[in-house]
Amino acid sequence: MICLKAEKKQRQEMRQLEKILEDENIQQAYKRVYANKGVSGVDSVTVFELEEYLKQNWASIKREIQVRAYKPQPV
Repeated sequence: MICLKAEKKQRQEMRQLEKILEDENIQQAYKRVYANKGVSGVDSVTVFELEEYLKQNWASIKREIQVRAYKPQPV
């Protein structure tokens, strides 16, 4: 019984994660940051640099997040 509940919870979490990682959702998030004239963060990456970085790396970042292998750099 506990195992079934854990599996159900894990499936729900994966569905939520997939929704968050949908390309359209990520594009909307980027557009909001851009529209708000998002400034560079602690890594000094500007929204313009971020756009190019995501174009080149989003597929691999997304996959790493999906398999829970993504390790963000420490601040």
